[in-house]
Amino acid sequence: MENVQVLNQLLKFEFSRKLKPGNAVGLPEIHGFCDGGEKAYGSALFLRWKLADGSYSCIPLMVKAFVAPLKKKSIPLLELMGCLSLARLYSTCKKALQFAEISQCKKVFWIDSQTVLTWLKTSPRKFKPFVSVRVAEIQETIGSEACKYIRSDHNPADVLTRGISPEKLKTWSEGPPFLKRPEPEWPKFQEDPLESGKELSEEMKRLNKFEAANTHEQVDYSATSTESNDNPILEHLMKSCFTFTKARRTLAYVLRFANNTRLKAKKKGAILPDELRESELWLFKWSQRTINVDTVDKKLIPASDKQGVLRAHGRLANIRSLPAEMRNPIILTKGHQLVNLLLKHLHEKRAHCGFKSLIYESRKRFWTVGVRNMAKQVTVKCVTCKRLRGQPLGQIMGQIPTLRVAAGFPAFNNTGIDLFGPLQLRIGRKTLKEVQVIIFTCMTTRAVHLELVTDRCVSRGFLTVCFTQRIPQ
Repeated sequence: MENVQVLNQLLKFEFSRKLKPGNAVGLPEIHGFCDGGEKAYGSALFLRWKLADGSYSCIPLMVKAFVAPLKKKSIPLLELMGCLSLARLYSTCKKALQFAEISQCKKVFWIDSQTVLTWLKTSPRKFKPFVSVRVAEIQETIGSEACKYIRSDHNPADVLTRGISPEKLKTWSEGPPFLKRPEPEWPKFQEDPLESGKELSEEMKRLNKFEAANTHEQVDYSATSTESNDNPILEHLMKSCFTFTKARRTLAYVLRFANNTRLKAKKKGAILPDELRESELWLFKWSQRTINVDTVDKKLIPASDKQGVLRAHGRLANIRSLPAEMRNPIILTKGHQLVNLLLKHLHEKRAHCGFKSLIYESRKRFWTVGVRNMAKQVTVKCVTCKRLRGQPLGQIMGQIPTLRVAAGFPAFNNTGIDLFGPLQLRIGRKTLKEVQVIIFTCMTTRAVHLELVTDRCVSRGFLTVCFTQRIPQ
């Protein structure tokens, strides 16, 4: 009966479908809210307009709620699913607002989960697949800069997970109270960084020892490095290119495009070797930005050349017969993604050589820290090498026949017989005769007996031997 009364009240609920008040000034602000609970998750979008009298008004743009999955998930994961619904809701409404000539609006997305906010500010590839896929989609749709923290008691999306009575629905549709005040008067919602630490560590995937070492090195180097390692073009290049050749050629085209925009003489056609060498230097310099010269082994005597590439200077400077790249190799860091691509390229170039030959090939131009372990990993994980160096399946030997191991019987009790020939036999001075030889082999003792057969009738010679010696079985 109570549910029927609630439905009757909902039938009487009325709201305005106008997105813009009559006395609104300028462009609106888009404010999005999301929340997740054990039974449901959802999101809501509001338009915040400034009116002519200086006050503010909020109009609900779109509200969407979803039932929680049957498979039970933790509250942070449900909060993440609510944030994902907010991102998709904004993507849908953005196209509609552009059709209504409302674009270039300020947008703010309020989230009451500090764990989700921490996930959105972290690289997606550090998480497990469930979190990684959703965080990546949210970052591509709304980004992490516009996301802010809000307490649950100020979050209007909280009613999507807990419900609301019909009497309060009218007040709720007018938006949160703090949005009706000027921005300097908004409450300050402080985040607690310790709250999201446990959930963050649980959802992060395990790194292998090389990735962990690389992460440790980057943290150590960034403490003393004065140059930023963020380069979105090269980072995207490492994610999209799976071979060193492709990464080098793609960057060469990017550099050509950048030069063509500044110069009148446009370069066209295939990529030249000089352009490939220039793109290589860009890649090596980018990979060296995490290197702190003070932490490099002093025996290498690290120093930058005229092009800004860090090279090792040893005792081979006076050997003019060696090329300059071998006398002063480029220093590369351990575990860097570019170094892995480079070693795979050299491995394939050397016809899938072993790890020692790969080390020899790499040290012609580069001095890589920890190259031995990285070379072993490249050769071990190479699918082609596994096929070429795979051991054939060994055949299991069968049991020895009973005739071969019979003990206590006289020799030639079990005999194998064969015939070979013909041979030339001299009788007297000039007479030659063709003969053949029967070989008798004892199956137990391996004794051998030869019998000469001078007649072409093999059966006659065989019978002669059998009756004069003994009959073999």
